[in-house]
This record gives sequence, structure tokens and C-alpha cells, in this order.
Amino acid sequence: MKPAVCKLVGLIAVVGLIPTAQAAGLHPLEETCAGYRRNVLWPWPYVCADRMHVRAPFNVMVRNGWRRQNLLGDHHFSEDTGELTRAGELKVYWVMNQAPPEHRQVFVTRLHDRKLTEQRLAKVRSYATAIAFDDMPPLVSDTHLISEGRPAATVDSINTAFRDSMPIPTLPAASLGGEQ
Repeated sequence: MKPAVCKLVGLIAVVGLIPTAQAAGLHPLEETCAGYRRNVLWPWPYVCADRMHVRAPFNVMVRNGWRRQNLLGDHHFSEDTGELTRAGELKVYWVMNQAPPEHRQVFVTRLHDRKLTEQRLAKVRSYATAIAFDDMPPLVSDTHLISEGRPAATVDSINTAFRDSMPIPTLPAASLGGEQ
């Protein structure tokens, strides 16, 4: 009977220790398997995060490019009345109807006078609402970027002056002699 009692006590002790060891994650085989799995998959957990961080600057550059493309500057507004010029109207029309839907946002250069900036924003919003084909309200906001464009009349006068100052193209005089 003595060996049976020893076996029973040993069995109870072993059964009592198994859940504790598994709950604490102390089983050596499990630790070895987890370490093996971690080592086999080693680069993959870091590849996704690395790729995300490498692509992040490109997303910022794309957003900044669209902000620059959809920017209205001083030359898009009349100096006298503050209304949109024809160039400004065409730019807003293009943004609202031709730009990809996810980039249909108009940006207006921020002025020193906040009141004038708000007036410009209101005028662009009203015009964009009037010409938009879809029923989505226009996204119009101000930005610190400065438009690098110039009025079309200035560009035209520079091109006209350049064209007027060009010499008339002529061929060299022909010679009759056999000189070479």
C-alpha cells in the first residue's frame, strides 16, 4: 500500500503544479517554441513599420503639392474690388470640377489683415458653391503659402517685348565664286 500512496501523492503534486507552470509561462518547451517563432519571423514585424515610416514623407509631399496647385494668390483677386479675377474664377472652376475628388480644396494666401482674408475666403466659397457640379460644400481655407504666380498681363507684356526685340531672321548672302 505504501507504493500506491507514494504514487498518489506524487500524481497530486504533479497535477497541482502543471496549471501553475503553464499559467506563468514557465514551461521550457513553450519558451523555446516562442523564441523559435520570434526568431524565424524576425525581420517581418519591423518591415511593415519601416515601410510606413519611409512612405510618410511622400504623403506629406503629395499634400503640399496639391495645396500649392490649388492656391489662390493676390493676382487671382482684383486690387480695386477684391473680387475674383477671370484667372481666379478659372482656377476655382478647375479645382471644383476637374481635380480628383479627394483633392478638391481651395487654398487662399493669408494676408496681414485678417478681415480681408475672411472676405476673400467668403467670395471664393460663394463662387465655388455656385459652380460645383456635385452637391458637396466646397472646402476653402487660408494658408501661409505665398503664390509665386504673376498676373497674365505682366507675363504677356514680357513675352510681347521679347518677341518685338527679336531680330528678323535672314539667310546669309549667296556667293557666286568658287571660293570655299
